[in-house]
Amino acid sequence: MRGMKVETRNGGQDVLLFVQGEVDLDTAPELEAALEGALPHARGRLIVDLRAVSFLDSSGLALLLRQDGKVRADGRSLIVVKAPPQVHRAFEITGVSELLTMMDEPPL
Repeated sequence: MRGMKVETRNGGQDVLLFVQGEVDLDTAPELEAALEGALPHARGRLIVDLRAVSFLDSSGLALLLRQDGKVRADGRSLIVVKAPPQVHRAFEITGVSELLTMMDEPPL
């Protein structure tokens, strides 16, 4: 799959964004817009499900770190559902996996 698709699901207090495809310099602004749009609706946790992401570069890592800071500053939490191993490796190599709350499955 080339490109990216984001589906937003509101689960009461929590909002889940299911991301498919590639998160890179071209698609990161679309994901950031989806995250920004979900923020007002997430009274609890903002959950970003990356299990269907096939590629993620540094622009994707940077935007997740930015969004985590915004969510924390507002007293809420951002949870990242781990991407497939070949994509999750970018989180481990850069140390970003130590900075974000990450889970294997969505907590819904």
